[in-house]
Amino acid sequence: MKYSLRLFSWFGIDVFVHWSFSVLLLVWFWLGFSADQGWFEMLVSLLLLLAVFACVTLHEFGHSLMAQRFGIDTVDITLLPIGGVARLERIPKIPVQELWIAVAGPAVNVVIGALVAFCFWVLRIDYSLSFFSPVLLSGSVWANFWFNILWVNIFLVLFNAIPAFPMDGGRVLRAVLSFRLRRSFATKIATVVGRVFAVAFVLVGIYTQQFNLTLIGLYVYYVAGLENRMVQQEHRFSQGSVRHVLNSKPSYLLENDPLNHLFERASNELKPNFLIVDDTDQLVGIVAKEDLAQQIVSNELNKNEKINQLMNTDFVSLNLDNTLQEAKTLLSAKNQSFAPVYYEKNVIGIADLDDILAYLKGQA
Repeated sequence: MKYSLRLFSWFGIDVFVHWSFSVLLLVWFWLGFSADQGWFEMLVSLLLLLAVFACVTLHEFGHSLMAQRFGIDTVDITLLPIGGVARLERIPKIPVQELWIAVAGPAVNVVIGALVAFCFWVLRIDYSLSFFSPVLLSGSVWANFWFNILWVNIFLVLFNAIPAFPMDGGRVLRAVLSFRLRRSFATKIATVVGRVFAVAFVLVGIYTQQFNLTLIGLYVYYVAGLENRMVQQEHRFSQGSVRHVLNSKPSYLLENDPLNHLFERASNELKPNFLIVDDTDQLVGIVAKEDLAQQIVSNELNKNEKINQLMNTDFVSLNLDNTLQEAKTLLSAKNQSFAPVYYEKNVIGIADLDDILAYLKGQA
């Protein structure tokens, strides 16, 4: 995430803190001064804030490490004033995987809370966990510190259980719905439910002046819509195949033709994408319009040189039965704008990324 500071790496996952976290620290100190807290009280208060976000970080590692068990890497974890975000390499599409990944985060908080509660029991420290007025009945300032940690972890479990997609509870809801419904439809339902809760968060946050809750509501509303659009797009992509965008009359050139010939042909082509073949008509490379544009700008190659000096030999190929989502993913991974399409080991045309995106737009 932009404008973030790297803190550390654990299990191969980088942890960052967003610049906006500094605003939270300033507000925290301002509230301490406004309440006439002494330096010791403010230090304990700051340690509590850091401990809370340590719990949030462990919560995100719960998601990340469970995702790793399913072969899904985590790009990074970023701490924000409203909580933490673990960016997975991809969102799991198998319901049981999404379910386990979603519950793994709150499970970490259950373990932390249970450990603190066990220590309180061993040390015979009395406390009450009434939902609206939790209170420590005996103990020192440090007992109060750990009591707050206990309460925060209980709160994190309960709050994340709310089915406000894309929060943990919302992902559990989508996973459960996906056992019976198409994933795209399950996502629509989870998004509607999530946005209802998001609006409630905003209104309650404004009414109670708990503006962190308002920010969470705005974040949930926006990200729910963003992920829903992505899933619906993936679904539409999966409904179409490469045969829907096939250009069965691609342009061919010989690898030993001079570059000058290539540039002449390109000037007469609407989409100057070329398949390059050898003397036996076997495909040996491709030249895309962006390759031509780059060479025209840089003027690195002599136009009398051969096309094989410019062609790309490390290219991805498609077949007629590839879905448009698969084609888009493969082309993006190789940074290609088009690919040759095969049928029974023969090249029958090309599929252009622009045509794939246009097809998707037409299906929207």
